[in-house]
Amino acid sequence: MFESQNIPEVVYSQLPKLITNARVAAGKSLKQCAEVLGISSKKYQHFESGESWISLPELEVLSYFLGENPQSFLSSQTQIDLKEAISPSRLQKLLDIRKHIFSATLQIARTEKNISFKELSELTGIPSARLKRYEKTGAAIPLDELVLITKALEKPMELLLDENGVLAQWNRNQQKITAFSGLPENIQEFVTSPESRTFLELAIHLKETGIENLESIVASLQQLVNKVKS
Repeated sequence: MFESQNIPEVVYSQLPKLITNARVAAGKSLKQCAEVLGISSKKYQHFESGESWISLPELEVLSYFLGENPQSFLSSQTQIDLKEAISPSRLQKLLDIRKHIFSATLQIARTEKNISFKELSELTGIPSARLKRYEKTGAAIPLDELVLITKALEKPMELLLDENGVLAQWNRNQQKITAFSGLPENIQEFVTSPESRTFLELAIHLKETGIENLESIVASLQQLVNKVKS
């Protein structure tokens, strides 16, 4: 059986604080966050107090609502906020869809590993009835139990994050922003300068051309230079 200390330390110890800080920074109330997730304020408050674990689909939707990258809650890396207005009712629909997709994904993973509910229960310490409910009904899986399940199925939890749709696009945009912020200041200025667009388009074209064609281009340019000199 997997023990609780096997849960990544940042997820186990800092998640409630990270969620609280993100909510406060976004200027959202407990009630607003609870409404987006379709749960009571008391249940949501348990996520921030550490009394209960939020599920991954809930964390994805909450991240989107607060303008954060989901990965910022699952790692120690600092992410840049990007705010965007979005309808709470739309987020609730996204959450419902993600829960059912999530359950189907876990069912497929368990089937591929040829592990029964009983065997999975023995590996994780989670009752078989509860595991069945997670798969059959799309019920939210607390992160602490999800870590145990994904380890038993040998499926990295990060791979369960949304890869398509609005939430995935949000995540990709956040990753691009984070990557850009890590570039040296002079490169950031060059990239954002309107005068640099021609050079950037040329760089993209050369990259797409391929190394073999680049060698041919270089040879042709060298011949042209030699002719000019002669």
